[in-house]
Amino acid sequence: QGYVYEVWLIGDGNPVPAGVFAHATAQHAVAADRSLFNTLAITMEPGPMGTTAPTGDIYASASL
Repeated sequence: QGYVYEVWLIGDGNPVPAGVFAHATAQHAVAADRSLFNTLAITMEPGPMGTTAPTGDIYASASL
């Protein structure tokens, strides 16, 4: 309660926020230039809008 899942795109610089969703079963589309990022990660952040930088542990991640 009070948290959202936040999607991050990670490349050579700081993680870039790519949106939030409230339910683990929700679908989320991310549009990005894959040549700039090598990892997609999900953290739990304070809701409803998330944060500008990750504040907690990575909940899930995938290589792009």
